[in-house]
Amino acid sequence: MAYYRVLEALGHQGCPICVLRGEAVHRYLDSFLYESVNDVGLRQTLLRSRGFCRAHAWELVPFGDSLGTAIVYKDQVDAAIRDVHEAARAAGTWRPRGLRRWDGARDGGPAAVLRRRRTPEVPCPACQVGAEAQARYVSALLEHLDDPTMREAIRRSMFLCLPHLADALEAARTPAQARSLLEIAEDRLARLRGELAELIRKRDYRFAHEPRGEEQTSWLRAIGQLAGWGRSDRRARPHPD
Repeated sequence: MAYYRVLEALGHQGCPICVLRGEAVHRYLDSFLYESVNDVGLRQTLLRSRGFCRAHAWELVPFGDSLGTAIVYKDQVDAAIRDVHEAARAAGTWRPRGLRRWDGARDGGPAAVLRRRRTPEVPCPACQVGAEAQARYVSALLEHLDDPTMREAIRRSMFLCLPHLADALEAARTPAQARSLLEIAEDRLARLRGELAELIRKRDYRFAHEPRGEEQTSWLRAIGQLAGWGRSDRRARPHPD
């Protein structure tokens, strides 16, 4: 199943691993809001992780589930109140550096207390789901890298963004796999560089009358290929051979 999912994702816009990781997290959050907001064990885990990370917390919003989100984040606000209360207690005896009454408790100031209490004890659950999905699909890509169907899908795709290229290189089992990944990536980046140059050239008044093509989205694809793609970053069409 992972093989077929990778094949399908290679036909999408952007990096296939970004696509598949994003879809896995989206399914997880959808399921979480629908059936797990009252799961005591999961809510305890979320207290230890200090809720979802910033990126995944905001991914809850488009689902529009105000009740489910409120149930979970009431726990989080209760914990935040306790954290702020402890920071306020520390502020009662603390003196900033530079004041003569500095009490020597270098790490006991309210900022240090609050940061320490807000540091997650365990990873964001949605990040864990994404990491597991990423490992699964990178493994499937590497395992079938020489498969003719996979190679054709790769040829027509934008291939991996640089962050996921690095992850795939770390997971590669042979020098041949690493070389193959790098050759494909170098080809895609060279093509992208040419399209960026063409976009710049056509913005010159001397060539502004020329028809505009797919190079006009190259600036979006450059961001995606270098930084990674999000679920809302799919306006840039891949450049087919």
